[in-house]
Order: sequence, then structure tokens, then C-alpha cells
Amino acid sequence: MWPVVGIVSENGAFYCSYNLQTQRMIRVYAEDETTRRANRHRLERLAAEIFTAVPGTAISVDQFVRDTNLAADFYEDVRPLPQRNIDRIVATFEAASATTKVSSTYVNR
Repeated sequence: MWPVVGIVSENGAFYCSYNLQTQRMIRVYAEDETTRRANRHRLERLAAEIFTAVPGTAISVDQFVRDTNLAADFYEDVRPLPQRNIDRIVATFEAASATTKVSSTYVNR
């Protein structure tokens, strides 16, 4: 194990910490479960909108381990999309009041 007390994840949505005594990983979220569930539904609707509006975009292969984030793949496991399509993904996120970060392969929310 690394000598790490905790790890902040998904842009501050939660942190993880390993409890040596119980040998369990714990997650502490910034938002309550009800809010996270509602936000997850919003992200699912937004994903459907993006994937319909921007052909060739796909959900990231590691989405199943993301709790509070949505990653739209535009380069890693899909044919590289042109910049105008990446800009359209960003605009769709932002129109839904979702903060975005563009990496070399994904638009993340």
C-alpha cells in the first residue's frame, strides 16, 4: 500500500481512504445519496442526448467505475472525432449546466 491517507476523486466529488483496522476502503461523498442519484439520472439523460447529437461518440470503457462523472470518448476507443464534434459535446454539456474538462481522449463531466 502507498503511504497515502486519502485520495480525492472525480474532481472532488468524493474521497477514498483505506481503513487498516477494518481492511475496507471507504468513500466519503460531498453530496448525499439522494442528490447523487438525481445527478446520475441527469447524466444518463445527457449521455443519451450527446451520443445522439454527435455520431461517433461513445461512453468511456471505464464508465462503470465512475460514480459522479460522465466521460464521452472522442479518441481512445472510437475513431478520432474532429474538433467541431468535440466542441459540440462540450456545448451540450454546458447547455445542461455541466462543468467540463477536455482531456486528450474524453470530454469529462
